[in-house]
Amino acid sequence: MLRSLSSLRWIACTTLIALPAAVGFACSSSSSGDLDVEEASDPSDPLGGKADNPSVTGGGLIQANSPFYWADSDYESFRNALVSGYNWYLPGALADDHAIALRLQIWLDRLDAVVRARVLQSTGEPLVAPKPTIKVLPDYGDMNAWVTGVVARTGAFTAGAVHGDGGGVSELLYLNKAKTTSFSSYGAVTPSWPDSDALLSFWNRPSPRCRLSADLQVTGSGCQKRTSDGEIALLASSPYIHVTTELIAALSEKTVVFVLAHELSHYYRSHMSEAKLARYEFWYDNEPDRKKRPVPSSDAAELKAAYLELVGNPAPLQSAVAGAFSPRLRPFLLKGLAPVLIARTESDFACAKARDALGPWVTEILEGVGFPSERTTDYLAFEKALADCASGLVLGADPDSTELSVGEVVLAAMQHAPTGKGVTFYNQEPLSEFLGALDDNARKLDAREAKLRADLQSNRIGLYTTEQEADELGFELSLGVGLTAEEVLNGWLEFSDAVDATVPEYYRAEYNKQNGLDTSTCRTALAGSFTTTNAQGVTEPMFVPIGQLEEDHHGNCYRLFNMWRLQQARQIVPAEAPSEMQPPWAEIQGLAKQSGAPR
Repeated sequence: MLRSLSSLRWIACTTLIALPAAVGFACSSSSSGDLDVEEASDPSDPLGGKADNPSVTGGGLIQANSPFYWADSDYESFRNALVSGYNWYLPGALADDHAIALRLQIWLDRLDAVVRARVLQSTGEPLVAPKPTIKVLPDYGDMNAWVTGVVARTGAFTAGAVHGDGGGVSELLYLNKAKTTSFSSYGAVTPSWPDSDALLSFWNRPSPRCRLSADLQVTGSGCQKRTSDGEIALLASSPYIHVTTELIAALSEKTVVFVLAHELSHYYRSHMSEAKLARYEFWYDNEPDRKKRPVPSSDAAELKAAYLELVGNPAPLQSAVAGAFSPRLRPFLLKGLAPVLIARTESDFACAKARDALGPWVTEILEGVGFPSERTTDYLAFEKALADCASGLVLGADPDSTELSVGEVVLAAMQHAPTGKGVTFYNQEPLSEFLGALDDNARKLDAREAKLRADLQSNRIGLYTTEQEADELGFELSLGVGLTAEEVLNGWLEFSDAVDATVPEYYRAEYNKQNGLDTSTCRTALAGSFTTTNAQGVTEPMFVPIGQLEEDHHGNCYRLFNMWRLQQARQIVPAEAPSEMQPPWAEIQGLAKQSGAPR
């Protein structure tokens, strides 16, 4: 579904597509820039060739058949945990016997049956994951679908845990692979998980930095132990698949089936679990005839270093609009520096013109999508006034009409500016010098991003993420319930068109730039089997740009290309097409368009 939102490490949602900020709801299960994550020595196959239930992607339909990947609970307990743990209030879902929910549940059950049959055939064991349940949210405001992770109590206590009168604890020891933190017990569910022996085997298998000893003590020289005792809690996948009525109203039934298959792929692979093996976020050679799950390229480490530098710094803001500073510096100017300027109320303030140019439009830009035309004028006027006056302000300890607090400005830069390896500054240094140094860092980062993108294009490099795995597994599962490859690929184009329709006209150019290829160009590329003709008249494979570097979803056409290439390499044969269900899909869409339909 839609864009990333930080959490605990993160509030764990895995979604279908990334949209511009404020176009859609935002969640993600992972963070490309999270350096605390322990990596396997070979991200392509950390199980040494023993991945459970290998699928056509080579990744397997599940990480392993362990109950600790999935946290069963009743829906009300799950919703209450989200409220208590994250202050996230989900609207009431349509009743389970509502016509929309019944229809989507049929598809969930069909997809689930395919997975369970394949796991049983491959492992000889029934899949222990709870059966997924659809939850349809009316009037949510976004065209979206997602799977959510939830913190779950294990029932296992460290030796020094302090119990209350009822035998429980108010604070949990939340365990991830690199550190422990405290978490409220009210923000967790209590699944029916097995005993501590099974927990030890599950948790210690991938050799995390934070290990559990036989007496349930957290050990490990690389483990950051911020909490030492308590009931151990883990992040796991909830069995609830959320879909908004806006998505159902906008898409054909077969496209919705692929959406469900994508989300179920996140669910069965438990992409939000801290114990998932490090099989993602690596660069690979994007050869056209790849038939297996990709393996890291020879220069993956170098590419990763350049990539982490980019995603670890602020992204450019409306890069299609040129101004006095790099677009990558704009988050600092609007989030960090603007409040400092506004605090200076002196009539003779050296940057009064820049201060007075600020207004409610700042919030509109930061919380909205891009720069509407009138906001572009407002922003550029502010930026010009700031560039003109910055030499008349210095950074010091006594803020007044000609001086800004050096501490406030530097702290804001640390939070919002591309600081590179650090910025040298001096007391009583003009603001213009400080901004110049930050802008220089930003422009150097812009150049390194351009070089990285050029390297990716010339070497046909891809970045393997949980979203690509969910696309490919979702593609496979969709064919497993009777859709054809053409229906899935054309359904993705239909979805991409629907997403495009939500993007404001003034933001289309920026959005298409972020995506790599617009939907119309992508449709033409698919029709031409992703080939181009060079100057010598020779047909050769087309390069499809990756799109948004900072987003695990990347560009829509890049994702379509990966699914198309998978089918070209493997020629997956679809199952027999199912008969059409009643009522007709048009009636289901009609109910969805009513949003607040009777429950």
